[in-house]
Amino acid sequence: MSPDDTFGALPGRGPCPIVEDVPRALSTLNGKRVLLVAAAATTASLILVGAALAENYQYRFTKADQAVAARIVQHAVAKGWTGGAVKPDLTPDPLRCPGVYAPRESDLVITGSKETDYTYNNGQELDTYADVFQTAAMMERDVRRGSDTAAFFRCLRAKAPSLLAPGSKIISLVQLSLPRVGTHSFAFRLVFENKGSQIVIDSVNIARGRIEVEIDQIAGQPTAKALTDMQAVDRRLASELDSRLRALG
Repeated sequence: MSPDDTFGALPGRGPCPIVEDVPRALSTLNGKRVLLVAAAATTASLILVGAALAENYQYRFTKADQAVAARIVQHAVAKGWTGGAVKPDLTPDPLRCPGVYAPRESDLVITGSKETDYTYNNGQELDTYADVFQTAAMMERDVRRGSDTAAFFRCLRAKAPSLLAPGSKIISLVQLSLPRVGTHSFAFRLVFENKGSQIVIDSVNIARGRIEVEIDQIAGQPTAKALTDMQAVDRRLASELDSRLRALG
């Protein structure tokens, strides 16, 4: 997959470097690793505000499964793109709403976790994350526990005031369609505004075997055509990622 076939092909409004840093909460399918971000108008950067909670996965990395995760995440070498592998954020997920959306994670073991972040020369971002569970049964439990989309959306909207920078407002939060990929898949689009800056995040989540993967596209001040093109990219990336997962057997 060539990254210049993704963001490089999207029409924009000139340089828009509003995506300089995206701290994130850990988790995967059903957007549990959702990028809860907010634009700071003066610095044009994205920040996450939220306290870490105790509920979290157990991390017991093995050399073999770290190598598997590294094979799945995006590795880009294309004109206009900068970035590469970064250290995964293994802190607990702050998006938890007791009685509404609070999937248990502490009995699940992740043996491989990798992340890559790439930024195009117009400020758009493409991030990928891969988690390898100790067993396929653990992955299935993780997916099942986080499968209530309505509860996830309800929790995200409820927590937004405490998770987003002051003054941020969710414009829309919708589920996106995907081709038939993985044994489980889920995609959503979050659009929010802060002090006149609009940010869109498309999050594609796929699971197969022992592996959960997330791909996030992030863009600032996108045109209507760019939004349409982003969804087409979501679908293409999902299909290519599924092929990569299938190749692992």
